[in-house]
Amino acid sequence: MARLTAAELAARLGGRVEGDASRGLEGVRSLEDAGPEHLSFLANPRYHRKLRSTRAGAVLIDERTRAPGLTLIRVADPYAAFARSLSLFHPRPWPEARVDERAAVAGDALLGEGVVIEAFATVGAGASVGAGTWIQGGAY
Repeated sequence: MARLTAAELAARLGGRVEGDASRGLEGVRSLEDAGPEHLSFLANPRYHRKLRSTRAGAVLIDERTRAPGLTLIRVADPYAAFARSLSLFHPRPWPEARVDERAAVAGDALLGEGVVIEAFATVGAGASVGAGTWIQGGAY
């Protein structure tokens, strides 16, 4: 799991920090479950009251919502930024380059270097798959 400061996270998400920019964050949690090492978010105004009791180290929030006393990362779309932050804190490991024998790959398809094509994926005639591409099972 990655560890990022609020400032590093804001830079990666295209936001800006209000509060402790050096706050270390190690994961993501809901407003209710977050501790001082977690990032949370507020996208729906219905849950604004939960900001008063959250222990989150930082909260992704829009430009208009007020939340005094918290470290905030202001972004245009807190929900989308939260989704992006999940991959920053919990990156999925990239598999070794391979073409699974159960994948359907057309004979004239061009495969770049280092591609991953999983079982039951289909690469059609005349397709060109760029270097380092990962095509997951079931994709066409």
